[in-house]
Amino acid sequence: MNLQEAIEQYGSHPFILTVSEEGPHAGIVELETNGNSLACAIGKSAMENIADNSNISFLWPPLEDNGYSLIVNGIASISDGICTVDVTKSVLHRPGAPTKPGCTADCIRLTNS
Repeated sequence: MNLQEAIEQYGSHPFILTVSEEGPHAGIVELETNGNSLACAIGKSAMENIADNSNISFLWPPLEDNGYSLIVNGIASISDGICTVDVTKSVLHRPGAPTKPGCTADCIRLTNS
């Protein structure tokens, strides 16, 4: 499965997770996809956190009990209140026996295309 297919399955409203020296912030955004980048409007707290630390994550909860969460990590930039994210890693993740060496859980790495 690739990231675009996963987002189509999980929907366009993930949690956005940002962090600064003052602490973490979580919110919900409406996400748009454009190839290997994602874009969304963000609020003041997320914008301030991204100014301190451009590493962000998006999180979609599992669609069913014992299902996978979708986690997308990336590097954010902001222009005119719009956050654009270049994806660095995306994975389907859930607790369970490791599926690959180096993993500590049941995870499936997604491709960007």
